[in-house]
Amino acid sequence: MWLFGVLIAFATILALVLLRKLFNYWRKNGVPSTSPWTILGDLWPTFVEGKIIAFVYNDIYKAFPNEKFVGIYDLIYPNLIVRDPELIGSILVKDFAHFQDRVTVQKRTSRLDYHLITLCGEQWKSVRTKIVPTFSPNKLKGMLPMIEYCAQAFDSQLREKALTGESFDAKETSARFTLDVIGCCMLGLRFNSLDDQDSEYRNIGKMLINPGIKGILLQVLRFSYPKLLEYFNISELPTPLLPFFTKLLKQSEEFRKHESTKRNDMMQLFLDIRDQEEQINDTDDSGISFNDNVILSNVFLFYVAGVETTAAAISFCLYELALNPDVQNKLRQEVRTVLKANGGELTYETLKQLKYLDMVISETMRKYPSTPFINRVCTEAYKLPGSSFTLEPGMRVTLLPYSIHHDEKYYPNPKKFDPERFTPENIESRPPFTYLSFGHGPRMCIAPRFAKIEMRLILTRLVSKYEFTPGPKTEIPIQLRSRIFLIMPKNGIHLQVKQVEENS
Repeated sequence: MWLFGVLIAFATILALVLLRKLFNYWRKNGVPSTSPWTILGDLWPTFVEGKIIAFVYNDIYKAFPNEKFVGIYDLIYPNLIVRDPELIGSILVKDFAHFQDRVTVQKRTSRLDYHLITLCGEQWKSVRTKIVPTFSPNKLKGMLPMIEYCAQAFDSQLREKALTGESFDAKETSARFTLDVIGCCMLGLRFNSLDDQDSEYRNIGKMLINPGIKGILLQVLRFSYPKLLEYFNISELPTPLLPFFTKLLKQSEEFRKHESTKRNDMMQLFLDIRDQEEQINDTDDSGISFNDNVILSNVFLFYVAGVETTAAAISFCLYELALNPDVQNKLRQEVRTVLKANGGELTYETLKQLKYLDMVISETMRKYPSTPFINRVCTEAYKLPGSSFTLEPGMRVTLLPYSIHHDEKYYPNPKKFDPERFTPENIESRPPFTYLSFGHGPRMCIAPRFAKIEMRLILTRLVSKYEFTPGPKTEIPIQLRSRIFLIMPKNGIHLQVKQVEENS
């Protein structure tokens, strides 16, 4: 029996020695760092306790209040958290050449892996340059009637709930709205998921945000050990996705063959680029052409990124308006005043006049950034300012929008919902790079103007007609989902709604 005890003690000592050696990278390089005690590194609260990953990172952020950067470990992989806004600006903008790639699997394991998140270097730059014109002001103006068409279905849903007195799930309804918008504006297809509760299009979306244990494990491996997925040629994506999006692409192309005029949507731009390159047999210096794989992958990307994140922002906004009736009333007054001055028309120019609405949206995305952290990979050796340490190529860096947005130093009383934080004067008073909801720099979100115009239109339409209040099913405070990388409500966002009189 004593021998068994000795063996256990020896094994424990050996494990501690090995862990200390394993987690010694930052310490030996003189970088302030954490001291993990399991092979799960600093992410163990997420795996063991189900703690939201944004909160895990935020605890580390707050534990080093006087440091510009902190070394941590995602499992056993060294990762540098950057806290200082000036250094964040250097990474995202000034010294972008050193940090132009994201953490990703370099080897393509699926036809859906050729989009802006997974592409690196010159290939990423080539594809992004071709897609950017999709979101020009003129293109967005042309998409406005399509967004308005989808908004009418949202309006109808709320009118019915207002008449019956039932609560509605703002998150689910918003997700179906943003999905219908993507169908219209990107593919030229009418998904009508707001009217079809068993919509195949929506079920695929739910599969993406409910990946299950296997999916979560593969996502963790992609961030922590991408080489492992490359070696075994494993895709993290659920099997049904490729045939689904292949079918979508074919439907969109077939639909266009029977139309006499060209559609003003994203897919048409994609197809025009592809056809032009095929005619001249063009592959640019990056070695990538705008072929069907690139189109398929970016359709998939916009389907993922353009639905859940925007829907979360809309629903969190409605939630905060319900909890803050003074803000809701002020916003309704602005909306009605601007609409009246513009003959009731929801034009591109009308929406741009809604300054308080922009403040409300910005405050919502400050409090609930849909992407709570931003990762980058060092692509060229980079000496950290104020330090003797040099990041070598391949090292990863993480920026924390959630933590920056909830730092008392930049946003006093951060749990309070206060749109006045985003007056021009208050924005000017804060250091640059302390608002990161869409990122910054060349690799920021490609479609912030599209997301904003979509949010402006639906919120303008809804707030002008309806009053939102908490109900028996409303969670206060709201519970957030654990073990995922996004900020999402755990149980939906259930609100009461009633129609308001035109002059109220």
